[in-house]
Amino acid sequence: MHSLFMPHGWCMTWNPWLIGLNVATDAAVTLSYYSIPLALVLIAWRRKLTLKLEPILLLFACFIALCGGGHFIDIISIWKPIYWTKGFWNLGTAVASVTTAIVLIPRTFEFLKMPERAQQLEREASELREQSTLLAAVIDAVEEAVLLVDATGHVLLRNRAAAEMLPETTVDPVFDVPGGRGIWTSPEGREIERFAADVPGYGRLLVFRDLTDRLRTEQARVRLERIISGMRQGFEVVSLPDGRIIQTNPSFDRMYGDPAMLGRPAESIFAGDAEQQRRVFQQIRDACERDAFWEGETRQATPSGAEFWCASRFNLHEESGNRFLSAIHQDITQQKQAAAESARVEARLREAAKLESLGLLAGGVAHDFNNLLVGILGNASLAMDTISSNSPAHGMLRDVVAASESAATLTRQLLAYAGKGRFLVEPIDLSDLVSQISTLVQTSIPKTVQLRLQLTPQLPCIEADASQIQQLIMNLVINGAEAVGEQSGNVLVTTGTQDVDEQYIRAVLTPEQISPGKYVVLEVHDNGSGMDEETVAKIFDPFFTTKFTGRGLGLAAVLGIVRAHRGALKVYSTPGHGTTFKVLFPATGQTRPPVAPKAIPALKRGVESILVVDDEAFVRLGAKSILERYGYTVYTAEHGKEGVDLFRVMGKKISAVILDMTMPVMSGAETFRELKRIDPETPVILSSGYNEVEAVQRFTGKGLAAFIQKPYSAASLVESVRRVLEEARDAGGESDSQAKL
Repeated sequence: MHSLFMPHGWCMTWNPWLIGLNVATDAAVTLSYYSIPLALVLIAWRRKLTLKLEPILLLFACFIALCGGGHFIDIISIWKPIYWTKGFWNLGTAVASVTTAIVLIPRTFEFLKMPERAQQLEREASELREQSTLLAAVIDAVEEAVLLVDATGHVLLRNRAAAEMLPETTVDPVFDVPGGRGIWTSPEGREIERFAADVPGYGRLLVFRDLTDRLRTEQARVRLERIISGMRQGFEVVSLPDGRIIQTNPSFDRMYGDPAMLGRPAESIFAGDAEQQRRVFQQIRDACERDAFWEGETRQATPSGAEFWCASRFNLHEESGNRFLSAIHQDITQQKQAAAESARVEARLREAAKLESLGLLAGGVAHDFNNLLVGILGNASLAMDTISSNSPAHGMLRDVVAASESAATLTRQLLAYAGKGRFLVEPIDLSDLVSQISTLVQTSIPKTVQLRLQLTPQLPCIEADASQIQQLIMNLVINGAEAVGEQSGNVLVTTGTQDVDEQYIRAVLTPEQISPGKYVVLEVHDNGSGMDEETVAKIFDPFFTTKFTGRGLGLAAVLGIVRAHRGALKVYSTPGHGTTFKVLFPATGQTRPPVAPKAIPALKRGVESILVVDDEAFVRLGAKSILERYGYTVYTAEHGKEGVDLFRVMGKKISAVILDMTMPVMSGAETFRELKRIDPETPVILSSGYNEVEAVQRFTGKGLAAFIQKPYSAASLVESVRRVLEEARDAGGESDSQAKL
């Protein structure tokens, strides 16, 4: 049927511009028509509670939608001849238009009357809003929660406090109070005081007051007072600005020994005179004014005058226009004493560690230096023996030997400081030893300084090396004389005994080395310039000196000798009042008569073969030259393994071995074991730059024949070798005689 008609585009001669204009305008009208009914439907749906216009709005929406559809059909008919569809669509649009007009005309008169009624309603609403605003402003100013409810229980009005406390929109029957007051516990556990009253024309007025915080505050105050009363720390409250104590706890009263502290000035708890007390409290008060608190340690005192240390914290408070300080005090006297004792022990440990490390350094330097001196002293003494005393070189060599011996003395000082300077330990009467060297000591100090002795006779003996103790005495006396300077003065040397207990041990310089018991005491006192604490702390450091020409080893050696003999040393010194060195040595409890010196045997020549094992070439060559000068045949090895191999090849041709203790490849101890395994009868002489006790302790009970300390002279080396060979020959002869029997 539609094929009998032509599309509307033929009428427009299919002009694209004309077709585009019609399509665009019809599309815009269609979209507008459809947006208008959507808006009307939305208005009808959202305002249905207040307006009764839904049928009219729906009819308008239907009418406009049909009009928009007609324009859309016009767009389609340009290409499709749907004219019958357009006719029926226009019929529907006409029906909707007529129906809308029929419904709208009777309601027009109602619409004309609506502005007058709306204005009246608006005026009433405005008056109601003003009254509500006024009432809301009044009840919002009230701190209590206020509700205005109608007869059905609906909330008409509430203030901010009620919105926070009672957010429900309908009042629970539990709030329906007949009148008067009552206490109600909310489901959340809050205690609420309630009040109800009728308000004519409005409903019921309900007022609620939350008492929970007030009750909890009171309970918290009671708990706080109990806590404060049970505190182990002292607690006080000080009022401002008068600064008097207005509250204390039992611990505070016990701490200050007086329960009647109330009303006293807060500054009275501090130690010192009134001015010092006032100054301390003012500093604390100023800090609290600035930072609201002060925390620190103070020296405090009881009313009876007993002083103690307290860690305290003061806090500034303000309440209801009143200002006050609260303070907590903790007695820390014992902690302070323990900390001071810990600091002293730590300082002593640091000092001991420093001395130990410096001692290792000094011992190593002395050992290496002694090795160097072997070649110098040995060859110089050998060369001096080989030339005529009339030769010009003889005096030069004598000077070399003297210088070498002085250098050897210096290394002994280093070894003494390292605590490795003991050579020959024997019982010694300290008073006798001081008396014997007093003449030598007097000649070593300036004539303006007088040496005075106060020696206790028949002292208990000490186990010590005489030469080491002599060096200690010489160093202390010379040091005291130098402290006197060019002015006239004296150095006093005294000896005696003392019983030492634990309390005294804690005050000495090296407490870790001594134990309670009886000690022999040596004191050297001078009336020189004295020293301050900083100088006293450094005088025992190696190379520290207050003299322009000093080496700084004298007192370092003294401390090393004391440590090596398990003694202790204490220094008393005050600038301008002199210095006293007090040395304590363990007493043996026995006395010993003086021993006559041994005669030095004459040197003898030999024909035996000697093996010298040493890693230092100048030591090997020096020993070889000395021994060959006295008739011996000498073989050398530069380390232990080479020495063992040579000894194994030579067999019985080797009469004795001179063995260095410290060598690469194979140490002296390992070499000694191998030599004894090959031939236990061959004597071995140990040679070292360390002292005898330090070196020989590794070979105790293993058949070591002798020890010779580096540096050694030609005479001391030859004498040691000769004595060992003779002892070996005598021991061998006795064994042969016993075998023949």
